[in-house]
Amino acid sequence: MTSLRGERSDRRRHEHRLTFTRVGAVPLLHRLLDVDRLHITSGTYHELRKAVEVGCVFLEPILAGISSEGALDLVELTRVEILAVKDLPGSLGAGEAESIAVCLHRPGTRLLAND
Repeated sequence: MTSLRGERSDRRRHEHRLTFTRVGAVPLLHRLLDVDRLHITSGTYHELRKAVEVGCVFLEPILAGISSEGALDLVELTRVEILAVKDLPGSLGAGEAESIAVCLHRPGTRLLAND
């Protein structure tokens, strides 16, 4: 169980992130990148869920957008991508590592990061 102090620390760590989400401008990303849908990995999804659980409610629309009618797709990693994650530095979070592995193995894929 995480202490209240730990939850506040987690919330502060996430509050400055995902500025497009905070201001409701995710549709602008679609226009800027000229894509219909954005994709996230399961690691990123779990990181977002954890952030919502510690109070970053501004991220809820992102989680809600992962559906057949939403603007986001949850990406399944291939076997090669899963193996590639293991070769990346352990200092990366699951979301970052999975996203980098996807970009390394899927031509034309672009990585958006907030770090």
